[in-house]
Amino acid sequence: LTNVLYPTVGSRICHLWSGPDSERHDFVGQGVHVEVKTTTRSEPKHEISRLDQLRAPAGKRLLLVSVLLERTLGGDETLADRVDEIREKLGQDGRAIDVFEARLAQLGWHEGLRQTGSLLRFTFRDVHVFEVAGSFPRLPDNYTPPLGVSGIKYSINVGSLPSLGVTEVQNILALI
Repeated sequence: LTNVLYPTVGSRICHLWSGPDSERHDFVGQGVHVEVKTTTRSEPKHEISRLDQLRAPAGKRLLLVSVLLERTLGGDETLADRVDEIREKLGQDGRAIDVFEARLAQLGWHEGLRQTGSLLRFTFRDVHVFEVAGSFPRLPDNYTPPLGVSGIKYSINVGSLPSLGVTEVQNILALI
């Protein structure tokens, strides 16, 4: 939210945050959907948990944001720090703040978590954005599992893929 989406879309991004509603993609816009995957692994591998998670809806583009974190006791940040940063950026936009707080609650966030000491401390290693199209590693759009298979999880490695540049990402997100 704070590194990629907010700088381009602004507080409207809170209204497009659909992940807490168990939507197919984490952010759903008119022309662009965005899926965010985070890993603490040493390599940029992400687990895909739905058959259709890397399928762009008809007539829309799909971006995958790959966030690489290093889990460490000496980490610079926690989730609470990121929540505070977004709240600060939202400033006086009451509607966006209300939506953001409601989405956090849906995910099980509450202020008491700050005191538990169980929040993961991390350092950002890297963030890359990819357009899910063409030869991007994923199941084919026309893939249908065999009868009786009710779910599939698979991993992708985006380490060798060229990521989009900042200007490219901003131009695509302008269509959100």
